[in-house]
Amino acid sequence: MTLLNPILFWAAAACVSIPVLVHLLMRRRRRPVPWGAMQFLLQAYRKQRKRMKLEQFLLLAGRCLLVLLLAAALGK
Repeated sequence: MTLLNPILFWAAAACVSIPVLVHLLMRRRRRPVPWGAMQFLLQAYRKQRKRMKLEQFLLLAGRCLLVLLLAAALGK
């Protein structure tokens, strides 16, 4: 692939860190709340945890790929 403006491509490729930062900043920390139905919610959360982590990783990868594709389009 020949780039007409490789500096622009590498600058935009460096911007891939922006979705990573957004992803890390948007993660919420949960505070335990003592109430009766909480045990059922925690059980449901534990069952869904692996799927949610995979979804979060795929979302992050998609955001980074989008930025790289934009960088390649602008660099061409």
